Parts: sequence; C-alpha cells; structure tokens
Amino acid sequence: MLAMSVPAFLAIWAVCAFLAGISWANLVSNTGPGDTITFPELLVLSVSFGLPGAGLVAFAWGIIREQQAR
Repeated sequence: MLAMSVPAFLAIWAVCAFLAGISWANLVSNTGPGDTITFPELLVLSVSFGLPGAGLVAFAWGIIREQQAR
C-alpha cells in the first residue's frame, strides 16, 4: 500500500524540486564571482534532488499514518 496518492506525491515532488532549485541557485551564486548556473543545469539538479526529498516526505507520511491507525 502506498503512503499517498500519486498526484499528492507529484505535488510534493514539485515543491521539493522548487526548494532544491532555490538552494542550488543560492549555493552557486554565493561561491564566487562570475559563477553562474544555466537553466537546464538548474532544472536537472532541481528535479533530481527533489525526488529524494519527496520520497522522504512520503516515507514519513506513511509512518505517521501507520501510527495513527494503531
């Protein structure tokens, strides 16, 4: 049984990807003068780092739901 529906997981993934993108852009812009990140690079990093974040949220959600069911 899944901890949450697929649309809910995708919404959480989008939020995590957005937050990861902000974090990566901030990290790159604060590393030194002239350092930039292109949009395709930022998109790949955001999507790839957003997935584990969404997985952790889904895992925690499943644990909470299981504890409430007891």
